[in-house]
Amino acid sequence: RDPEMSRGLGDVYKRQHLALKTNLLYAATLTPNLGLEIGITPQISLNIVGSYNPWNREGKKGDNDKLVHWLVQPEVRYWLCEASNGHFIGIHGIATKYNIAGYSLFSMLDKNYRYEGWGAGVGINYGYSWAFSKRWGIEAYLGIGVVQFTFDKTDNRDWCCNKSEHAEKTYFGPTQIAVSYTHLRAHETSQDL
Repeated sequence: RDPEMSRGLGDVYKRQHLALKTNLLYAATLTPNLGLEIGITPQISLNIVGSYNPWNREGKKGDNDKLVHWLVQPEVRYWLCEASNGHFIGIHGIATKYNIAGYSLFSMLDKNYRYEGWGAGVGINYGYSWAFSKRWGIEAYLGIGVVQFTFDKTDNRDWCCNKSEHAEKTYFGPTQIAVSYTHLRAHETSQDL
């Protein structure tokens, strides 16, 4: 008997999954984030991660550190065994809007300036998912890619009155790093033939 067929003629049952997750590394930066993964086929899933950091320190002349941003990363994953289990490779997109000052990131940003603008890009990644119960697990992954940033750059030491400089920069390097706590919800669905 075909393992996909059960309980009655004309019904096909297949396993689908839905997973909610949060990136613990990103949360450590006080950036709230949430991911949703939906199984498309037994080996392909769509993962969408969003984050928003609204925290802005009390701005005053000479002290305007901030890491304000939102970020969305949609991703298609191919699982070498089955979705949400074991090794996977993926292709992801990146969209972000940001207002960052007082931080040096990836040798791209000078902490003496404020950067406010948009970014968009693509990348590839590799990861692994471990289940430690029927519903809970951990996944880790790393991605590299290219992001085009468009921004206004202002001297952070005198941020209220300076003229900004408009610039663009292309970044190539790490675009994803995650250790995510996941809650998996798998269920059987049926479709009439």
